[in-house]
Amino acid sequence: MHIRKYGLAAALLSLALAAGCPQPHYEDEPAQVPFYPGERQGDVTLYRDLQFEDIPVPAQYVIIGDRSHSFQGSRFRTGVFHYDGPVDWREAVVFYRTQMPLSSWESVATESGPDFRLMRFRKGPEQLIAVVRDLGNGWSRAELQLDNVAKNDLLLRGELKSER
Repeated sequence: MHIRKYGLAAALLSLALAAGCPQPHYEDEPAQVPFYPGERQGDVTLYRDLQFEDIPVPAQYVIIGDRSHSFQGSRFRTGVFHYDGPVDWREAVVFYRTQMPLSSWESVATESGPDFRLMRFRKGPEQLIAVVRDLGNGWSRAELQLDNVAKNDLLLRGELKSER
């Protein structure tokens, strides 16, 4: 009886896979998938652990892969990155304040707490929010969020018409 149940389940699973049911997956190599097919946005490339060259990261930081992701299309890019490392959080803040302008990022806002600093940078239509937190014992975490917020701000204010 058990063999019959498992055999049927295995057959159904094999049939579903053979029929080409879409399965979400991440690979080390990028995969091209359509983004708004037929519209002007182009393709989007899904990456795992992609780190953009113009977003500096302290050498001691290690990316937390299961909490980080990024997407890049022909006209946009976005991502969320989490890093931990043996860097005092105040040193990490100084790193971002000094290194981001070297990659043409302009500091537009900061907010501080007793054990964190939120920094907002802008570069063209893109915005990067960096939150550096103290983890104790000389360790810190950086949480970086990249988005095309400038365009979203214009849409909200009615200064730009949606392309959809």
